[in-house]
Amino acid sequence: MSSGNKDVFHQLRMMTAGFREVYECLEDIAPFVDQMNLCIDLSSEQDMYMLARVADFVGFIPSADQSIQKMEFGTAYLHYTTGEKKLKCEYFITHRDERLHQRKCFGLILQIGHYPRLDYIDLYELIRGGARLDWNWGPIPIEDILEKLRSKNQD
Repeated sequence: MSSGNKDVFHQLRMMTAGFREVYECLEDIAPFVDQMNLCIDLSSEQDMYMLARVADFVGFIPSADQSIQKMEFGTAYLHYTTGEKKLKCEYFITHRDERLHQRKCFGLILQIGHYPRLDYIDLYELIRGGARLDWNWGPIPIEDILEKLRSKNQD
């Protein structure tokens, strides 16, 4: 086999590995996003970075069954928003259902006119209702979110 053919095969293997990685990331985040509105440019390094980043966060979300029984609420790994500024509602995902492709999660809910609460969140209903995943979100302790809310309400 000539060296030119080896280069082509190497490039094909690298592309296949890249697509496999993209597929795995998409499979990991599928329950957490509106798949009909998921637009990712496979040639964009920024889009690929954000996809891999969110897939990593999803991998770190603990099981609801284990942590909720121990009353551990810890970290918000994903963040969803609905509405505009005055009607904005926010959902912070701290735990997920252990079963594959379940869209039931647990987390902090901030709704206008209501006290913040920790509750189960049906992602299917949330996404169907127009909530959008914040792709720029990074994991933050729930206590920090509540502290920001307290200081904002005191102003």
